[in-house]
Amino acid sequence: PHKKRYKRRRKSISYIIFSIILLTFATICLLRQSRTKSIATEEEVSLVALDMHLSGDSTPTRVRLKLYEKEAPGAARFVRQAIEYGCKDKCTIYRGEPVPDYWGSEEKPDRFFDGGRWGPPYALIQGQIVVGQKNAIDIAKPEPHRPIIERGMVAWAGGKGGPHFFVALANHPEWEHGHTVFAEVLPKDMVKLDDLVKTRPLVETKPKRPPIVTNFVEPIRFTIQEIKS
Repeated sequence: PHKKRYKRRRKSISYIIFSIILLTFATICLLRQSRTKSIATEEEVSLVALDMHLSGDSTPTRVRLKLYEKEAPGAARFVRQAIEYGCKDKCTIYRGEPVPDYWGSEEKPDRFFDGGRWGPPYALIQGQIVVGQKNAIDIAKPEPHRPIIERGMVAWAGGKGGPHFFVALANHPEWEHGHTVFAEVLPKDMVKLDDLVKTRPLVETKPKRPPIVTNFVEPIRFTIQEIKS
């Protein structure tokens, strides 16, 4: 009798242990699934699309941006106001600076004008976001998030606030921590911006003082909207 009770007790304990392991495994799987969904949702909400309306094309060329909501909240709010109130056809990309073959070469002087290793041209595209709402520009101010500029980063131009911005077509260590970075272009979409400066007509402007600036002959109009993927 003692042996039978002992065997039944062992079976009960084994069943309980197995149930606990199974329940623990199921809980872990549910938590991972929930976390994955949460991350995916956050990434989707933070994406906005710049739809560029190129002359000669029947459909817009879309470039997706991931906003730095936490790092540059003022800029993110400004972009969202552009989505809410619209650009009134004044959101344009007007400057196109190709990436020269010698970019960053140590064989060139370490300067960004007059034949230096950092241009001209200056490996960027530049434009402006004009929000159809009064006082919106008040939130497009410089912010502390100023990392070294890398390819694909989107920042306010001139070391100031908006509405003028640029997208880096190459790394820019020469600028150090001089610009507020508020977004990044998804890597798959960078080739579309590379193609702009390779295929669209450009014209150089040579002011009395450097730098030489390269603009698009025909500025590119774009609209902004929020997307989920």
